[in-house]
Amino acid sequence: MEQEKKVPKSKLLPPAIDIGTSSIKLIQLAVDREDNLGIARIDQESYAALPRYDSVVNLRKTLQKLISRNKVRGECAFTIFTKEALFFNVVFPPMSDFELDAAVKFKISQLKPFGASADQVFYKFIRLDEAGTVLGRLSQCKVLIICVLQETIKKWVSLFEDMGLRPINIEVPPLSLVNLNKFSERAGLETVKKQEVILWLDIGAEESFLIIEKGGKLSFARSLALTSKKMTETVARHCNVELSQARELTHKYGLIFWSPDKKIPPFFEAEGGGVPETEDKSRRVYYGLISLLENLVVDIEHSFKYFSYEVTQSQIIKFDRLILSGGGSNLKNLVQFLTAKLGVPVQQYNPFKIFSISNAIESQKTRFINMPVNFVVCAGLAAAQRIDESQRVNLLFRERSEFVSFCVRALKKKTVQVGIGAVLVAVVFLGIQIGKAAVYKSRMRALMGKVKETKSRLGLLQGMQLELSKEEAELTGEKDLLEARLRLLKEGVRKPDKFSDALQEIARLLPEEIWITELKYEDNKLILTGSTINTNLISGLIEKIRGSPLFISADFSYTQREPAAEIYKFEIITIVAAAAVKEPLGNKQ
Repeated sequence: MEQEKKVPKSKLLPPAIDIGTSSIKLIQLAVDREDNLGIARIDQESYAALPRYDSVVNLRKTLQKLISRNKVRGECAFTIFTKEALFFNVVFPPMSDFELDAAVKFKISQLKPFGASADQVFYKFIRLDEAGTVLGRLSQCKVLIICVLQETIKKWVSLFEDMGLRPINIEVPPLSLVNLNKFSERAGLETVKKQEVILWLDIGAEESFLIIEKGGKLSFARSLALTSKKMTETVARHCNVELSQARELTHKYGLIFWSPDKKIPPFFEAEGGGVPETEDKSRRVYYGLISLLENLVVDIEHSFKYFSYEVTQSQIIKFDRLILSGGGSNLKNLVQFLTAKLGVPVQQYNPFKIFSISNAIESQKTRFINMPVNFVVCAGLAAAQRIDESQRVNLLFRERSEFVSFCVRALKKKTVQVGIGAVLVAVVFLGIQIGKAAVYKSRMRALMGKVKETKSRLGLLQGMQLELSKEEAELTGEKDLLEARLRLLKEGVRKPDKFSDALQEIARLLPEEIWITELKYEDNKLILTGSTINTNLISGLIEKIRGSPLFISADFSYTQREPAAEIYKFEIITIVAAAAVKEPLGNKQ
């Protein structure tokens, strides 16, 4: 362990109390003048009787012993059991924080955690999508929702208040673990990178869980089946010994018989007689544990695959390291086993590298400092007090505000004085409200008069609009009639002087060897049909027509030789310029 620093005169922070399933742990930090953190108190109290943490009476007695021995008073922070919280990963469409809060509340009413209604559930959520943008716009809104029953929080708050403590922060162990990576560099671990994906595996006596942390945020959490209790029970059955002896064997031997090249026999079952009788106890303990631990590896891999495919839509396909905590992670050779199976670095977290050690707890070093993984959750809860509130999740739920609580306490002590004060406050409050009501009433009358005047003017304008609409319809009818008459007049008008210019131009351009036999005009098209004995003259005529300003174009349609003579019949189509002809003139031959 690193050289320990002595803590100078410092300020004590509220104690952190971790409610575990085999014991209750306590850490109280102190901050010196240089803002360094040190451990001022550390303690642990195991449950004295079965069924241990499931017994409210036993839990209360154990907690009371710990608090009394350490003379803890005032504010405190504590964890509740992991099983008392539910975690949901949910993906929403892009939305603002205000919209997201309403969407989460609606989602909880659909999920019905613990089978309860949304009004009975206290929830917090962590937004995970700051970096999830496409072309500058949010592509999805991903959140992790943490739900706890309001009755559960009230029960715990009441328990601590009965012991003279005032809770200021409540967490579940997965939330406490994420707090620690803010101090990872001091703990001898790599500094957490922004996009680094870390798995935390906490193996407790009767509760174990796996969480995924990405960029310093809790992104996924789930409970696991493997616990220290289950490992002890399995070894006891496999080795045919009592639980107390099995606990000793597990602690002493663990996985020291394991090696990376060791294989499990096919169809091996830990509870069967798969291993022959032998004096090698490490071998028997190993075969008692190996099936549970192989299943643990599968559980870790499947949990991460679910997170990868379902939560991140395959945006994250690997994790960077695994960190161990909890008393069950003290199992010998567990780090080497998981490193070989998962193919990533595996470490045990040592929270005591974060803090200096006070001289006041020198005598407790051997008892506690040598088992750091037991205190990881408690250390994370204690360290949370030095983290900005926006970066942690506090599950403290109070049904009434501090102001209401103060009023209730004051009312109990000085009923008459408070009653008189309340009457005076009520009179002043009512006077203000009556004055405001009078002002609003006068404004409302003035506004109502304006509304009536506006309605009257609106009626007149609507009548005028109706008359104007009728007049507009009549004028529109007259306009349509006049336009129809105008079209009839235009269709009956001819302009022979203009059309004669076009005919004169054709006559001027026409060679003597070409005879025009038919002339048609329709839609500004002048169709010339004629005969000639020289087909070369037809091309010359077309070029002359194209060069004339009275024609837009001239195109050759066909030529045909007469059967009985050397005469060729042809047809030319021309477009007459608008300056020459303004209106259709019919057919002319």
